[in-house]
Amino acid sequence: MWKSAKRQRVQKSMTWSEYEKTSFETLRLFIRATDINCDCEEMYKWTFDEDFQKFWRLPRFSSKEDFEMYLHRRKKTRWDFTAVYDSVPVCLVSLRENKSENLISYCTAPSFRRLGFASEALSALIEHLGLKTASLIIENTNKKSIALAKKLRFVPSVHLNAFTTLYIKNGGEI
Repeated sequence: MWKSAKRQRVQKSMTWSEYEKTSFETLRLFIRATDINCDCEEMYKWTFDEDFQKFWRLPRFSSKEDFEMYLHRRKKTRWDFTAVYDSVPVCLVSLRENKSENLISYCTAPSFRRLGFASEALSALIEHLGLKTASLIIENTNKKSIALAKKLRFVPSVHLNAFTTLYIKNGGEI
């Protein structure tokens, strides 16, 4: 389903129907392509969280419909996956290709943080897609994401500016 090149990056040649069929399970999570119709309402609630606003740097959405339009626009540049626990979306993991890197971003529902869901979802996605390299851009003040990156064996690579660092994982092993 996912095709790879020498640089082991996600190829845009994957069709939308292939992406929509992507799903797999971990011990606790069901991970699938984000279904905007099903996931938007719950995820919209996350946008009011202080950490979400601080680290995702998104505009404040005036309505669920505005957030839904934002998710639709994202389809052009990234693949979004939802990690579901007990029928509730608990984590959004996004993958986008930037030059030779697989850039991953994630957000966990406020009430499900510090329970290992982001770690489990990130590890599973990297393994399921067979990514040999992956990158996270993390703000230097985001101590929880830095700790998660280190737990998953991402290493600091480049200070992009005074505020953010690029963390890279090579080899694809978790």
